[in-house]
Amino acid sequence: VDRSTARWFRGLEDHELGPILARMLTEPQKPWTVASLAAAGRMARSSFARRFRDVLGVAPMALLTDIRMRKARALLRQSHLGLKEIARQVGYRTAGASSTASRRDHQLP
Repeated sequence: VDRSTARWFRGLEDHELGPILARMLTEPQKPWTVASLAAAGRMARSSFARRFRDVLGVAPMALLTDIRMRKARALLRQSHLGLKEIARQVGYRTAGASSTASRRDHQLP
């Protein structure tokens, strides 16, 4: 198991972060913010963000972007939906916003 996979397992098993991470995976289309994710876990925003980064090795919104982009790529391959509908289903208001996020995602290490 590589380091990234191990962090995912650790995050999903974490009693505070696990439920939040599960919601990010199952509901990526929601208009999540760091504050709303922290609130979903009944945590303070700053302690949530710090704990998330410590356990998962990435900031919450960076991981959410990754989740959304993976879902969008899967929908592109597996459906006949247009870009506008795919963007909506993964949490972006427009295909342009999805495209901008995709470009940012590809620039991450």
